[in-house]
Amino acid sequence: MEVNGALHLLVKIYTNTKLFIILFIIQYIIYYIINMIKTILSYIGLFSPIYLFLISILLLRNYKIYLSFYIFGTIINTILNIILKIIIKEPRPDEDYKLITIGTSNGHRFGADVYGMPSGHAQTVAFNLAFITGILKSPIITIFYTIIAIITLGQRYIYKNHTILQLFIGFIIGTAIGILFYKTANEKIKGELNEKQDDNGPL
Repeated sequence: MEVNGALHLLVKIYTNTKLFIILFIIQYIIYYIINMIKTILSYIGLFSPIYLFLISILLLRNYKIYLSFYIFGTIINTILNIILKIIIKEPRPDEDYKLITIGTSNGHRFGADVYGMPSGHAQTVAFNLAFITGILKSPIITIFYTIIAIITLGQRYIYKNHTILQLFIGFIIGTAIGILFYKTANEKIKGELNEKQDDNGPL
């Protein structure tokens, strides 16, 4: 009886230990996957201006007038963001965390980048969202650009690179510039179409 009891106890300990190890491994795998997803999303948010610029150029490659206005609008949007940061001089949050140190000096931001109002990332993704979705009017592209915008705003806030107000103002400005350039491009195309119709009209 004592031997059976001891064996039963050993089997119970082995089973519980095995279960504990399995649960520990599952927990570790879940933790690893979650961290990997967080890292991926963080880098998507960090480099979203580059991704969207390249994707937008690809989407507009067959629309020369729209492509020209997009590139020009991107340049104006970027310059305006720098000018506003220098004028407003509102610092970033004290907890500002840099995911990478590229573009920094001794780990510190310099130039206009030390300021956070308005958010350059928010302004850029909003410009792309307004301009590209306004032109292509594709639900899939609109959803994709919206998701990238949300990820970007979340990454900039979670890493304390900007306050909510800095993100909000940046998004509003970027949207306004995107709509402005989209409408201006449309007017340009309509004007050229009208000229062609007049040229083909009766003498």
